[in-house]
Amino acid sequence: MTTLSTIRTVKNKIVEEKGMAFSILATVFISSLIVFEYRDGTLGDANYYISNGDRLFEGENVYADGFRSGPLGAIYLYIVSVLFAPTLLEVILQLCNIIGPLLFVTLLFDDKRSAIKYWPILISFSAFRELLVNHQINGLILILLSVFLIARRSEKLLINLVGNFAAAFALDLKPHLVIPILLSLTIFKKDWMNLLKIAFITTFLHITVNFHLGTVTEIQWIENLRQISSASQNSDWADIFNIWPLIDQLINSPEVIKVIALSTFLALCLALPTISRRYSINIGVYIAFATPLIGVYAHFYDLVPFLLLSFLYLEKHSNQTFIWLFVNCAVIFRGVDDFNELIFLILVNAYFLTLKISENPSSGMKAIRAGIIGFALYFIFYQWIEILIRDENLLRSFLISFIGFATFISTIGKISSRKATVK
Repeated sequence: MTTLSTIRTVKNKIVEEKGMAFSILATVFISSLIVFEYRDGTLGDANYYISNGDRLFEGENVYADGFRSGPLGAIYLYIVSVLFAPTLLEVILQLCNIIGPLLFVTLLFDDKRSAIKYWPILISFSAFRELLVNHQINGLILILLSVFLIARRSEKLLINLVGNFAAAFALDLKPHLVIPILLSLTIFKKDWMNLLKIAFITTFLHITVNFHLGTVTEIQWIENLRQISSASQNSDWADIFNIWPLIDQLINSPEVIKVIALSTFLALCLALPTISRRYSINIGVYIAFATPLIGVYAHFYDLVPFLLLSFLYLEKHSNQTFIWLFVNCAVIFRGVDDFNELIFLILVNAYFLTLKISENPSSGMKAIRAGIIGFALYFIFYQWIEILIRDENLLRSFLISFIGFATFISTIGKISSRKATVK
């Protein structure tokens, strides 16, 4: 019996390793196709940071023209752009948009093997494609945060310092996304030293830039950020796709709502360390990922890590019908509009079903039944929503809010039962 048990264990191990290798190879293959598909010979939104970084490097005060990001990240991206040809840099940044979310979420998730196994499913999510279409830098930011996560475990000063610089650059590029994450990661562990180092590096480099420009850039920077959320400047809720435009439809008071939105976001950021300490770091990080749902500047692609981590927890601990519904919503978020999208959705469902059956062949019929029900519910849901909501921006805000909060409520209970795992 012992011999048979050992043989069975070895056999399962070999099958598991083959499955891991296949997932990694499939991810590389699909990533290559996706990057090629969305390569357009430009740097897209990343060029906004690079061009302003160039001007900052030359001593121009770009904040007088409305620049809305920090100077450090912009200068950093400009220096990187000097080192690589534009076509190569485009590919690098696009790969960052794929690798960054996968790497960061895998580092945070307790079952690394399970996370890697589902990489091909994760990169099929619509939010990933939006990152690539817009040539965003969110992936680069998540790679920088991954470097911080890995480096802070090292006792070597130099490695630790590299991680702190990476966190400082990430923070400077998109503070509204990074501040909640850093607060939930560092204060729970009472990682005061790394937090102080990040604050010192950021402050020192900002002072250096201010001397270089001969002005205090932070004053104009804050004013530029304030204007983004100003009702008079942004009455049509551009660049904000979450619950607040929906609430504005009910009470028609955008100026008041935007004050409430900013206050809610700041209050949640201040509460995150307490939430992490009282419950678990897993909950703190997950809530930090979900902040774009109530943020004052939010897009669908900002929710990539939130959606990925949600899937990993739901797949492991949730009702099977719900996870199938979630996968369909995540893959074709806006609803199926043509035959190619339908084929793509079917292929993702088929691959997911194959993984589920390979894990547990005895529950194959149960997985098929759940998949069919989830698929049907997905189409019924979108048919009704498109009839009820005609305005495209409102429809987008509704879908992000409804699916986002439904996912959050379904996932947070699964996470609360897990122990803190982030190191």
